[in-house]
Amino acid sequence: MNSYIFLTDEGYTFQPETEEEPVVIDSLQTIGTARGTDAMDAYRNLLAENPQLQEKRFEKIFCYQVEEPVKENGKRII
Repeated sequence: MNSYIFLTDEGYTFQPETEEEPVVIDSLQTIGTARGTDAMDAYRNLLAENPQLQEKRFEKIFCYQVEEPVKENGKRII
């Protein structure tokens, strides 16, 4: 099985600890990670593991296949 990360570009983020009027930052929101034989299989597994996602109304979710294991593979930049 392959690992995938699911993202959306819907929503927005604010810069932390700002004293001025908040600045909206273009960003991606992580929906979650899941494994599957292909992207759709992984998405079905993501929904099965996180049924609360079915209540959300995202119009655009996309994914990337990533190296395994996803959580241990990340590197902090800042």
